[in-house]
Amino acid sequence: MAVAERINVVHLPPAQRANRGIIKPIDPYSIPSIRESGWSPAMDAFARENGSNRHSDSLRDFLSHLTRSKQAWPFLEPVDGDMVPDYYKTITQPMDLQTMGQKLDEGLYDTPKSFVEDVKLIIRNCRVYNKPGTIYCKRANALEKSMVAFIKDMPEWSDLLE
Repeated sequence: MAVAERINVVHLPPAQRANRGIIKPIDPYSIPSIRESGWSPAMDAFARENGSNRHSDSLRDFLSHLTRSKQAWPFLEPVDGDMVPDYYKTITQPMDLQTMGQKLDEGLYDTPKSFVEDVKLIIRNCRVYNKPGTIYCKRANALEKSMVAFIKDMPEWSDLLE
């Protein structure tokens, strides 16, 4: 066999070779450190059901950081269409912090980037609907500063500010 032909040869791992390609499942409880940690299959199921991913805790902290701000009050809940009848004619993709919390609970944010895009959507919607200098635009500017401050404290998210 020529060298170029051998490059594409894939060999089974030793365990599979010994068992004719059959992989036997491993009982997680047979691994001492897993058993000692208190892990259970129910814990995995619970994490999957509740939308947990490797970013969910950081995103919950981020959402809490934004909602605790005194400046966030205009963005805490969806805009009331009865009080602002033309809002949904102008803003076709509304977003608010309450809706973001629901999306987070449902596991709909796979990455910090998708979360930040929704925060930016809140800010952009506010600037589109309201005139510059209004209290609402001032609050959107403050929300943006709060977002940037949080991201700066997360070095692994630095690319989100570009």
